[in-house]
Amino acid sequence: MTARVPIRRFVSALGEALARGDGYIMGAYGQNPRTGHLDLALTEVKPAWRPGGWYYSQYTDPAQRAQALKWREQCARVWDCNGLAEGVYQLETGENINSKARYNYADWCDPKGEGMIPAAYRVAGAAVFWGERASKIQHVAYLFEPVEPGHTAGDWWLVEARGVMAGVVKTRLSQRRPNYWGLMTKYFD
Repeated sequence: MTARVPIRRFVSALGEALARGDGYIMGAYGQNPRTGHLDLALTEVKPAWRPGGWYYSQYTDPAQRAQALKWREQCARVWDCNGLAEGVYQLETGENINSKARYNYADWCDPKGEGMIPAAYRVAGAAVFWGERASKIQHVAYLFEPVEPGHTAGDWWLVEARGVMAGVVKTRLSQRRPNYWGLMTKYFD
């Protein structure tokens, strides 16, 4: 049976990533951007995480590559969108689930649906997704807290790893308008 992490721990980790000003690197799930290790105490640098390594050279646009290298120098951890959930899960359980946002929606979420997340499912840790169809989902963010404290049926703050130029940011559900949603009950309670 798959271990399940308390959703309150996941939401707390989202807040920690936001408060630290964590960055974004495609394919990352919370690693130290200088070494590539999830364990921040390890100091050996994995080759793919050196400044000329794959995690940085994947960005061919000069501005994006410069921002990726800036995250390397300034952040404790880097993530990509689904990496926020994957990394927290691995930090809590030791299991690497190595997935993508579209598989999060397809395999992790129950219940789930199309359109704006209904008020009844607006809870901290719920996932919201963007894609032209379910099999083409390309981004995920997570409900963090209601914009108006205690008003759970209204607008929510999202935490998302929004891209190399933005990093981990807090945005509003009403402004981002995702078109799929789900509760990640396979890996979180």
